[in-house]
Amino acid sequence: MLGQFSSHVALALRNAGLLEQVQHLAETDPLTGVANRRLFEYTLSRELHRADRNDDCVTLVMVDVDHFKSFNDTCGHQAGDRALQAVADALLEACREFETVARYGGEEFAVILPGCSTKRSGAAAERLREAVTKVRVQTGITASAGVLTFPNNAKSASMLIRGADEALYESKASGRNRVTKSRRRGSADRSPVDSDQRAPA
Repeated sequence: MLGQFSSHVALALRNAGLLEQVQHLAETDPLTGVANRRLFEYTLSRELHRADRNDDCVTLVMVDVDHFKSFNDTCGHQAGDRALQAVADALLEACREFETVARYGGEEFAVILPGCSTKRSGAAAERLREAVTKVRVQTGITASAGVLTFPNNAKSASMLIRGADEALYESKASGRNRVTKSRRRGSADRSPVDSDQRAPA
């Protein structure tokens, strides 16, 4: 009986380990190892609900590698993959453990900064941008960023993503390798979390 019990325990532990591995794979971007789009959306929803309950704030920073297509064309796709991995590592290194780095799509990353106020958001985004500029993969790379904060500048997940993305493209249009804070103002007509989110790029 003892041997049978031990076998059942070993099987249960093995199954639990496999389940944990499957869960990790389902939530992780396979190339960079950071959170994937699914985990990003779940985490953003959770953090906005928490901030809403606690009268707190959440900043979202969208970071995009500059001229990535040209980098791929010049250096090759394998170098491009290594660059994305290095950028993800640099962003993780620049973040605290309760902050979330996710690959949003292509060469675009999203970083969720709980408790980061509008006042501190620009400096936080600049820290992330500078971390990317230190990456060296055959050649140096730069990144542009857009930043927006809940609830001052956005009242829902979709507004937060859309506004940060708009600010990111303003950084691109203004010459790249810079941070732009969104000029959006929050509106009370949406719930803190909704499903109106932009499709992957």
